[in-house]
Amino acid sequence: MEIYRPLSIAVDNFENRFGIKFDKKELLAVAFNNASKTRVRDRSVHEYNPRLTRKTLSALGDTVLNLLSIEAELNRRSSIRYQSNSYLANRFDILDFQQYLPTMCRSDETKGNAIEAVLGAIYLDQGLETARDFCTNGIIAT
Repeated sequence: MEIYRPLSIAVDNFENRFGIKFDKKELLAVAFNNASKTRVRDRSVHEYNPRLTRKTLSALGDTVLNLLSIEAELNRRSSIRYQSNSYLANRFDILDFQQYLPTMCRSDETKGNAIEAVLGAIYLDQGLETARDFCTNGIIAT
């Protein structure tokens, strides 16, 4: 699949910055797109999941974050705790996530959802360990 050029650059920049190489770069491209406006119309992505949008990736990312929070609490580790949209929005700004997105994110909810969508894409493509590493070294890191 050929990803729209600005998204392709954003995907490459994200991979280089966070050290995560996606097998299906389309997943990250979907995470970077606003669900209400765009769906990636690539057959390989739609064969993978025809309902894949930024909104569904965000819901998955939220679930992964909750799972990691519960796991950390059960193991008495404080490195991952459930994070509110305002906290994720703050991390969005600190990590300069806006550079990866084609549209401007202004509200805390939109910023939090964008990070959760990326986490969902990481989980689908790379699995739980990489998602955990991204949380502890990216989203949650101080």
